[in-house]
Amino acid sequence: MKSGADFNAIKTKSADLKRKMGEILKKLDEKEKEFARIKKEQAEKELAEAAEKAKVEQEAKAAAAEKEAKKQAEEAAKAAAEKAKAEGVKQFVFMSSAIVYGESAPIGKQKMITKDTPVSPANSYGDSKVQAENGILPLNDESFKVVVLRPPMIYGPNSKGNFPRLAKLAVKTPLFPAYHNKRSMLFIDNLSEFVKQAILRQLSGT
Repeated sequence: MKSGADFNAIKTKSADLKRKMGEILKKLDEKEKEFARIKKEQAEKELAEAAEKAKVEQEAKAAAAEKEAKKQAEEAAKAAAEKAKAEGVKQFVFMSSAIVYGESAPIGKQKMITKDTPVSPANSYGDSKVQAENGILPLNDESFKVVVLRPPMIYGPNSKGNFPRLAKLAVKTPLFPAYHNKRSMLFIDNLSEFVKQAILRQLSGT
């Protein structure tokens, strides 16, 4: 028969074994959590890289599409002018935009545009207008007048953008802030009259 001391020794060894098993299981659990964390981070990294790649590709496609649209707009304006000249048309009126002078001045600042203001487009739309102008202006001569108009924001019946919303607000509200507008606007009928006069007077240039 085993003595009490033997039973105590077995009991102690059993407790030690149980403790070691617990430590091993704890380490395994920590390793599993660490592996899961690394796996999650890797998945998130791969997802972020995929998203960034997709973004870059999308931006590249958008840039290419914008470049192609800009090129087509420039070529279309020049082709139309060349066709008009070849068919014996006496005058060609190209509707450009004041955007060729760059963006509007920030709030609190003033930006005066005169006939001597150089073009300085701030975006691809403005640049496409400048390039279109450069493509058709050389066609101007005594028998073919090229007129380039650079109107600011146009407003009138059924116009788009913020102006009609502002007009509706002015009608509905009894109060309206006293704000001294510094942005150039042109009524559609005034633009139409200017185009008419440019044709009647056989104007050319910008």
